[in-house]
Amino acid sequence: MVKEAHNEEDEKIFRWRKWANLAFTLIVNVLWNRGLFITDTINGFRAITRKTWDEIKLDGPGYTVEFQGSIRAFKRKIKMIEFSTYEGHRFDGRVGSPAISTGVSFLMILLKEIIASIKRVEYCKAGKS
Repeated sequence: MVKEAHNEEDEKIFRWRKWANLAFTLIVNVLWNRGLFITDTINGFRAITRKTWDEIKLDGPGYTVEFQGSIRAFKRKIKMIEFSTYEGHRFDGRVGSPAISTGVSFLMILLKEIIASIKRVEYCKAGKS
C-alpha cells in the first residue's frame, strides 16, 4: 500500500479486499503502533530474523499469520520497514482468498490480540510483570 506499490484491485472500481486491508491496518496502527504509520499489516512479503520469529510466537491460522505478526511486532516495538511490491493478476485467473471467511479469521485474530493486551495490562496493574 506504500507509494509506487500496486495491488491487483487497483484497476477496479470497487476494491473490497484493499479497503478491508486498509481498515484492518488503520485499527492496528491506532491500537498498537507508536512509530511510523505502517500502510499494510496484511501483506505476506516479510523478512524476519529467527530471533524475532521466536519472540513473537506466531500461532494464527492460514492467511492471518502476517496480520498477527504485524500486531505482535507493534506490541513489542519491533522495527518494521515497508517497501513497495507489485501484486499482479494471478496466472490462473483466480482471485485471492475467500473474502468472508478470511475476514472473519482476521477479526478473530484482532479480538484475540485485543483480549491478550487487556489481560497484560490487568496483570501489570496487579503488580506482576
